Amino acid sequence: MEQQIEKQELVIGEKDLRTVCIDEIKIDLETYPRNKVNDKKIGEYSEILDLLPPIQIDSNNFLITGLHTLEAYKRTGQKEITCEIIKIQNDIERLILAIKSNVKHGIPLTYLEKKNNFQKLFEKVVKGELKDFDAKKLKELFSISDSTVYEWTKNLREELESQQNERIFDLFLQCKKQQEISDETGFPQTTISAKIKEIDKFCELLTENPALEIPIKYQFLKEKIKFLAEFSPLVYNVWNVHKENEATDFFGSTPEKIMNNLIFLVTKRLDFIYDPFGGSGITIDSCKKMLRKYYVSDRKPLEYRPEIKKWDINNGIPDDLPSNINLVYLDPPYWKQAKGQYSQDSEDLGNIDSANEFHDKIVTFIKKLKTKITDEGYIALLIRASSVHENNSIKRIDHAFELSKEFEKIGFELVEEIIAPYPTVVYTAFDVNNAKEKKYCLDIARKLLIFKKIKKDSK
Repeated sequence: MEQQIEKQELVIGEKDLRTVCIDEIKIDLETYPRNKVNDKKIGEYSEILDLLPPIQIDSNNFLITGLHTLEAYKRTGQKEITCEIIKIQNDIERLILAIKSNVKHGIPLTYLEKKNNFQKLFEKVVKGELKDFDAKKLKELFSISDSTVYEWTKNLREELESQQNERIFDLFLQCKKQQEISDETGFPQTTISAKIKEIDKFCELLTENPALEIPIKYQFLKEKIKFLAEFSPLVYNVWNVHKENEATDFFGSTPEKIMNNLIFLVTKRLDFIYDPFGGSGITIDSCKKMLRKYYVSDRKPLEYRPEIKKWDINNGIPDDLPSNINLVYLDPPYWKQAKGQYSQDSEDLGNIDSANEFHDKIVTFIKKLKTKITDEGYIALLIRASSVHENNSIKRIDHAFELSKEFEKIGFELVEEIIAPYPTVVYTAFDVNNAKEKKYCLDIARKLLIFKKIKKDSK
């Protein structure tokens, strides 16, 4: 295997460069070393495309390294990208080469990414599937110490059980059915059911006593329980979140701290949250941290967030959407403020010309969704008002107010109204001068409205 890697480096040295259509580049999530990307870094890369080195792919167009560069090209609407073509024998070689590159260059792998990939390869060593490697060579590949190798390989069986438990629980949080979890993990449904109950019971014990010693098989819960134990909720109705505390550069993205606080406010452990405007996946990240089940969809889901399902609310509700939703989170495109930001499609909510049509589409969707929401379940709507120029005058459209009236007609009562100021200025100098000249105010905050479903027998 070492000889094969040395040969690969020679190929890299020859720089077999080609221009490849971006749509033809594939990512094998099972053999790519990163768990997630840094949206802020993608934004930075988008500004310096000409300075970025070529990405590396194999002869079948599977990405080896350069995910952040690739996503920066996609974000800026590029159609082609320069690639180094690397010859490899199999998927494991691609993973090893990707690890070697990401350990030494670009954005380093995180501690958790290193650990997960080390254990993945070490498991293959133990099983005899990676005969040319041993712990020493893996240590050199990951540039880690002997003590780290010892820490990551002791009690391997329990470590593997922990990974299995984490995988089962992650799929459970994704609202996968037991048969689907069984198909993906190989465990019988009875085992899966028992494991989920054991994990939930241990979560409850840890919540009551965060200092409790955690067995290796439940180590994946440690950071989640610590996060919940240390979580400090916002208790006032102005949720002022600074951008420097957020790691996303995605247009219109909800700050994670707002999502965390909303989840804390209206749900409990293992409640089910549905987000039909998934965006960069902030809802998923929050649900994983706070041990909530989730179903997240989007018209154009990001390739590197496979948990986000492809779905357009214009088509109604997804066929596989489970019932018993405890919270529906709505962070739709903010009408004309988002025009052309997500797509050029006329059906995109951000590209609709009529405000009434924009409101009607959201209301129609909620009407269809109502039966899926539990009694006393919640809808949360995050949106900002629009100022429209008409005949030399300014017309202000308060989407929150208009939609609030419609939601109440459907059977949801408003229980909380929260102000969420933007962390940075969202207007240009032209906007500011125009507001002064024509004497109107600019919105620098969004409203977060929380509605509770009215039980039929409560009227």
